[in-house]
Amino acid sequence: MTKKIKVIVSVLVLLLLIGGCGKKKESAKTSDGKTKLEMWTFVEQHAKFFNDAATSWNKENPDEQIELKTNVLAYDQMHQKLQVALTSGSGAPDISDIEIGKFSSMTKGNKVPLESFNDEIADIKDVLVTSRLDNFTVDGNVLGLDYHVGSSVVFYNMEIMDEAGINPDDIKTWADFEAAGKVVKEKTGKPITDLNTTNATQYYLMVTQQHSDIIQEGKSDLANEASVRALDYLQGLIYDSKVAGKSAGGFNDTEEFFPTFNEGQSAAVVYPIWYMSRMVDYMPDLSGKIKITPLPIFNEGDDRSAGIGGTATVVTNQASNKELAKKFIVYAKASKEGAINIWNELGFDPIRTDVWESDELRAENKFTNYFGTNIFDVLAEVSDEIGTISWTDPLYATVSDKIGTDVFPNTLEENNETPKEALAKVDKAVNAK
Repeated sequence: MTKKIKVIVSVLVLLLLIGGCGKKKESAKTSDGKTKLEMWTFVEQHAKFFNDAATSWNKENPDEQIELKTNVLAYDQMHQKLQVALTSGSGAPDISDIEIGKFSSMTKGNKVPLESFNDEIADIKDVLVTSRLDNFTVDGNVLGLDYHVGSSVVFYNMEIMDEAGINPDDIKTWADFEAAGKVVKEKTGKPITDLNTTNATQYYLMVTQQHSDIIQEGKSDLANEASVRALDYLQGLIYDSKVAGKSAGGFNDTEEFFPTFNEGQSAAVVYPIWYMSRMVDYMPDLSGKIKITPLPIFNEGDDRSAGIGGTATVVTNQASNKELAKKFIVYAKASKEGAINIWNELGFDPIRTDVWESDELRAENKFTNYFGTNIFDVLAEVSDEIGTISWTDPLYATVSDKIGTDVFPNTLEENNETPKEALAKVDKAVNAK
């Protein structure tokens, strides 16, 4: 093949690829006029939630009926398949979930392959938690809606706290928490909490509540003052005051850990509010025994909560009916009815805060039966204190991996390095690239 022919072929291939990017699917209708929408997710409960939402939507919107087909794939498989489909310009579903840690990889490049919800949420944006929208915003466009705020709290086992003679409401600072841990250890022989040693949830929430981050201006910034303070504190609970243990299975959200907390082997769990569903499902013996409080703080002015984790539901640029798909997602996740259903069906704190004080969120269900009816009183108290970190920064995955492979093994799993040494090493390695 001559050089000239090679150039022509290359140009033709490029034109074909460009023409395929963002190409719309043919409008898909059922025989009775419903619009077909396909959704991918990696969580069975999310699929059920959206199937129920589709049934409700059709009852309320007779002129815009939809037929939703949900596909549940394994976490890695779904995100890899979606990445390929978005990059190639074909094969993507109309709607998809994207976990927060994967979001930045789906939005790289000059043309983001996801649709903006700006117009659809314009009238309700003031009642949606800003940080939850910011997590999935690119160039001013909100590209996905989350299932929950992920407000972080402390879950106290009151049988143990009462035995130690401690009222959790008196624990205002992390210094108070550690002091309470010494009393719990003395009176009951148990640690006040078991900490994650392979998962960064507790570390992230402590960094976030200090209005800090792990990435600044496109660079790893783990060795900043707030970050070092957070990891110093966690390491100290395990190895200095020895009031905390290490979670079975490496972190609190494992099958190994659930029975240990259910059996009362430690006094508290520091985690996002969605952990309620784990307790209801896997820790039945603690029903009626758990008190939920805001997070303690390090210093005055810190936030008493933090938004941890998340999953956006998006509309791809290959959707057959983008406007209908976006309206349906807003209905399912951000309408008053949808937000209430997120609580009742999933046990999540919805991103729409004007329902937090509604009677529906205090009505009897499996969560109020377990925890009582004041759950959202606690969340409403800290609704303006829910920050976040740079989950969607392109560097997040790299930094997060380094925390898991280089930092935690040497500072929490073992006591081989100081937090400042371990964190500074990661900064140097990541920022040198």
